[in-house]
Amino acid sequence: MFQAEKLGLAILIAGLCLTPSAFAAEDVTHKTVNEKMGYQSSSAGEPLSDLGAQVTMSAAHADGKAYGGIIYRTSPRPWVNKLVQLSALVTSTPGAMPAMWLRADGSSGKPLRFVTSAGSDVPTDGHLSVDLRIPPDATSIAFGVVMHGPGSTTAMGLKLVETEDTLQGSSASAKQVYDAALQVVLESAYWASNLSKNLFDSKPELSGEAGSGYQAQKAIQALLRELNDSHSFYQSAEVARHYSKSGGDPGAAEVKLMDGGVGYVSVPTVPGSNRDLAKKFADQIGQQLKDLNGSARCGWIVDLRKNRGGSMWPMISALSIFFDEERLGGFKYRNGDINWWSIQSPLVTFVSGVSDAKDARIAVLLGPRTSSSGEATALAFIGRKDTRSFGAPTSGQASANRKFTLPDSSAIYLTTGIDVDRSGHEVGARIVPDVLLPNDIVSNSAVPQDAITWLTSSCVK
Repeated sequence: MFQAEKLGLAILIAGLCLTPSAFAAEDVTHKTVNEKMGYQSSSAGEPLSDLGAQVTMSAAHADGKAYGGIIYRTSPRPWVNKLVQLSALVTSTPGAMPAMWLRADGSSGKPLRFVTSAGSDVPTDGHLSVDLRIPPDATSIAFGVVMHGPGSTTAMGLKLVETEDTLQGSSASAKQVYDAALQVVLESAYWASNLSKNLFDSKPELSGEAGSGYQAQKAIQALLRELNDSHSFYQSAEVARHYSKSGGDPGAAEVKLMDGGVGYVSVPTVPGSNRDLAKKFADQIGQQLKDLNGSARCGWIVDLRKNRGGSMWPMISALSIFFDEERLGGFKYRNGDINWWSIQSPLVTFVSGVSDAKDARIAVLLGPRTSSSGEATALAFIGRKDTRSFGAPTSGQASANRKFTLPDSSAIYLTTGIDVDRSGHEVGARIVPDVLLPNDIVSNSAVPQDAITWLTSSCVK
């Protein structure tokens, strides 16, 4: 699960602490989240007013996994079937990672639609925003600002307002959106053969009314579940737009020199598909690797144990120092064709120092949380000279997802191929490391001694 998804899940749970009730259109309630973990927050002003609210959050000693903030809840009545925007001017101290979120809930309190900025850097001008279309069956709207880690964050002019609907295809009907998704799945899904033979006889009854496209979400998600590939997924139009603006946080990576002349790099999840942010991620990590490479005389640890996936290309770009120009892997489609990739592929960004450590000895760390693009990155090291993997089998999503945009600007990320290594061998459900280690060692953040011993055993002192 991506870091953004972890935060999203936490928000979904925490937001339910505010019990839905009957609101007047102007009513807003709010509460602080995670005071017990050291977070404090305050709110002045009203987020539905012209000036908006001012929110401050702080935590002196919270760790990087903790979060806290403030949650608001109000009536959806003024905005049913409309696109609303939550925005603010956000400033933070170093180490604090702010995000905002917006959610529509149903009568039972169950979340209907949700969007968050988690996973995106705050723009340089400080203006942060998220958009969400409010469905007709919403009974309340929850929204707020949260912060990861220690430090402080201020959100000035926090406002919830109706915004211009600029999402392309917003007039598409639910029937049009579902039919487009079905066509894509039939034509391109690697596991289309898993679909029910009476698929067309049991097509869902969906609205043909203009603007009802978002109502196709549950039907599309049910269709993707039938593929049974555990990897394909749906994104609402708002989430898809946010994802296109998001990218990995290079600060989440760790690059260091360990005792004994061993270099270490942990490669984090990279949510989002923004090319500029992808290049920033690759450049910063790649430069750190280049700077330390001369001192890493006994080789490198590449730690993928916490890598949940996202976009593989920034990861491969950042690690291009370890590869020559040979092919590193490929995507095998259902017709048998293989699309090979390497550090010369168009989506790999050039990083200074490329191939400088192509002959370095490397130990790759894997675990059950290594997923999707994390597995594709691990696959690049299979067949590489002087390389050995340690840990536990990966999660089992070693397959290629491709984005297909639907008529209402929502999207499906569809498994269209399976991963093969540089020799053309199909990886299978999971990548099994060369050296299996006990679960307690794999789950520990410390580097396994087996990997260090292997690296240093042939190192010239």
